[in-house]
Amino acid sequence: LSRAPIVTSRLTVLPKVHYTDRYNMLQGALRATFESPLGVLEVCNCHLGYLEAAERMLQLDALFGEHERLAREGGAWSGPGHIRGDDWSAGQPAPAMPAARVWLGDLNARPESAEYARIVANGYVDTWTAAGNAAPHPVSHYRAGAATPDPGRRLDYIFVARGLGARVRRAWVDDDAQGSDHRPVWAELD
Repeated sequence: LSRAPIVTSRLTVLPKVHYTDRYNMLQGALRATFESPLGVLEVCNCHLGYLEAAERMLQLDALFGEHERLAREGGAWSGPGHIRGDDWSAGQPAPAMPAARVWLGDLNARPESAEYARIVANGYVDTWTAAGNAAPHPVSHYRAGAATPDPGRRLDYIFVARGLGARVRRAWVDDDAQGSDHRPVWAELD
């Protein structure tokens, strides 16, 4: 959901490791580009694999590779929007491919993980840290059916491109929300 109009969206199906001894499923990422008070912004909502770090690293490599490819290609379309007399662009200019990006979602990785380090090494800042919150990260995942959280089960994040890090004002986990074994993670940028 977005208060601002979504200009483009793209679905990415992430690599999946085939296991014969455990259930595994396809995971994905949905990218949406929209006009925001911060300018043109891309938000990428990811759900990385839950079984092993090696699979999550493959998925991150795919996402970062796609990020580089999209930066070269530009927006979701280019050129005039007219095809055989029809205006496929609905009169809109070709969308920009923004440098301002937000990555968020269930990353199934803890703050001390190699996956977390890979995201930070690729130019992203954890909004929890950028907001000046004290360590440790709060719990965002409760085991299904458990009344209390497992200590250190932070699996859900909002990362922003390094250039947006200074704009993060606060970040928090909504511990009162019910309906899932994951709690909503929030970040406020000015």
